[in-house]
Amino acid sequence: MTGGSGKIHTLLKEQSSHAMELGDNNSDVVKGLGSTSLKLENGAKLHLDNIFYVPGLKKNSLSIFYL
Repeated sequence: MTGGSGKIHTLLKEQSSHAMELGDNNSDVVKGLGSTSLKLENGAKLHLDNIFYVPGLKKNSLSIFYL
C-alpha cells in the first residue's frame, strides 16, 4: 500500500468500497490499484503488482506471504 501515487508506475484509478484502517484510527478508501519496480541494493529489480493506492496513508506498507 502507498499514499503516494507518484511511486506507482501503472495506476488504475477506480471507485472501491474497500476501506483501510489507518494507524490514527481513521479510515480511507482504496482509490486505485497499480504496480511498480524497486531497485535492490545488489542492483536487481523487484517488481510489485497489486499495490493499493490509499491517499491518506502516510507510510508505505509491504506484506509478503509465502504459501
